[in-house]
Amino acid sequence: MAIATLNAHVHFALEAYKQLNKAYLVIGKTSPWDNEENPPTESESTDSLLEIIGYKRLKQYSLARPLKQEETADNISYPVVTYAGLEWALIPTDKAYEEGARWLYISAEIEPSDFPYGEYRQVGIQTNVQPKQGINKPNLLPSEVADEGTLLFYENREPQNRTSSVYVLEQFMVRV
Repeated sequence: MAIATLNAHVHFALEAYKQLNKAYLVIGKTSPWDNEENPPTESESTDSLLEIIGYKRLKQYSLARPLKQEETADNISYPVVTYAGLEWALIPTDKAYEEGARWLYISAEIEPSDFPYGEYRQVGIQTNVQPKQGINKPNLLPSEVADEGTLLFYENREPQNRTSSVYVLEQFMVRV
C-alpha cells in the first residue's frame, strides 16, 4: 500500500482550507446520550449532526503546525494559539509546504443571543451551507437553511449548557 507524503497532507490541508470560507460551526444533539459521561465514539460515516440547534459562521481558520521544540510564542513570527494544552503556529498559505502545515485550526464564537438556550452535545464544521433566499447573517437556525452542505468534522461531547450569560469559543485542530 502506498503512503501519503507530507506534501500530500499539506496539499489536502490547503484544499480543505479553501472550503472554510463557506463553512459554519454547527451545534446539535439536545437529548441525552445513553451515558452522559461517556459520549459515543465518532464515526467517519456520519454525515449529519443530530437535533441541530444552529449554524454559526467561522470566526477564524488557518493552516497550522505544532511549535517546534526550540520555538516559543515569543520567538517565532507566526501567531500562536493553544489547543488541548499544546501551542500551535498559525501558518499563512504561502508558507504551507515550507512549514509542513498539515493541520487546520478552526474557531467560532457563539454569543448567548445566537441560538435558543439549552444543552448541546455535538459540534461540527459544515461547508457549503446555503441559507434560504434573502437571509444573510452569521448565525442561522435550522429553519433558515436551504441546504445543510457537507459535514467535514465533528465531535461528540458531554453536555455543554448554554444560558443567557454563557459565551462559547469552539475550537478544532484537525490533522489532514
